[in-house]
Amino acid sequence: MRNDSEARTPATHRYALLALPGISLVPLAPDIAIESSQLPGGFRLSLADRIIVATARVLGARFLTSNKSMRAYCKESHVLLA
Repeated sequence: MRNDSEARTPATHRYALLALPGISLVPLAPDIAIESSQLPGGFRLSLADRIIVATARVLGARFLTSNKSMRAYCKESHVLLA
């Protein structure tokens, strides 16, 4: 049984992910925020999902998700899928 000091919180999980090679945290820059509000097509997902897709578009980054709606949109809108 794990004690409280060994429990993984969401924050420690994020830090572990950020330690992986090729993973980085990107600040929400104005161009990303604007792009998220002007995505082409009928993209009807949450604001958070729109910001994630906009970040990939603006940075030309590869995008990895298991969300089928986001994958379909990325294929239509020239976002690189990993």
